[in-house]
Amino acid sequence: AACTQRSAGGIGMARIEEAAGCSSDEEEELAKAKEVVNMDFEELMKQAGEMKQRQMKDKRRAWESTAEFVKNTIAHDASEEYAKVRASKSVKEKIEFAAAAKAEGNALFAEAQYTKAMLKYTQAVAVFRYWVRKTVGKDQELLCFKDDETLAGDEQREARAFLASVYLNAAACMLKLLKLCMR
Repeated sequence: AACTQRSAGGIGMARIEEAAGCSSDEEEELAKAKEVVNMDFEELMKQAGEMKQRQMKDKRRAWESTAEFVKNTIAHDASEEYAKVRASKSVKEKIEFAAAAKAEGNALFAEAQYTKAMLKYTQAVAVFRYWVRKTVGKDQELLCFKDDETLAGDEQREARAFLASVYLNAAACMLKLLKLCMR
């Protein structure tokens, strides 16, 4: 005979019955189910929260170890334009797309609009380095981090040279912002 679970009469009550001949795995599951049934709502919510925390621990560590500048690239993952460019196999296309954002950043830098320039540099980096996420209900699930490591040879050198120039411009922005803050 198999283990069965039945709902008893009365609101919010459950009764679990054991049938003869349950395997040890079934008996273990039955014991856990009995614990859940006898648990009050607060304890149940506490355990659910602890379980969720354990599940998110590794993903949180990966996210937290990522540089702030790169974390900001996640804002561009919903853009169809970015999705199309990121899917492109051509590094030249990616650089052309990102170069437009870099040029806008340079113009803003020249006008001493450093915060806006940083946003443009972030957009340029987001073509090559970004987090991939998936929405599940109301939750955002980080799947993986993508960067130019999949490239090889000349393509990798071109992408890295472009990114280095963007990072240097972003560093110049940060220095200017720091000097403004110290005044």
